[in-house]
Amino acid sequence: MKNIGEHAVRIEAEALRALADRIAGPMASAFQRAVDLMFYCAGRVVVTGMGKSASGRGAAWGFGDGGARRCGAGALGKRRD
Repeated sequence: MKNIGEHAVRIEAEALRALADRIAGPMASAFQRAVDLMFYCAGRVVVTGMGKSASGRGAAWGFGDGGARRCGAGALGKRRD
């Protein structure tokens, strides 16, 4: 069982390293633009996706920690304070 868990963590770590390389390389300007659009957004950022409500809720919490107003609930990944 330990080997299965270790293997899973190594797979995820490699995926994160690959993502970091893409963000620092070919995706750098697109990623920065996306971050700027969310940061300077005067309205709301809605997080959607298939089967990712936990990720959306996590993103909503993260945006709120950065000063954004959180509202809503459910699979849209919004939160009501």
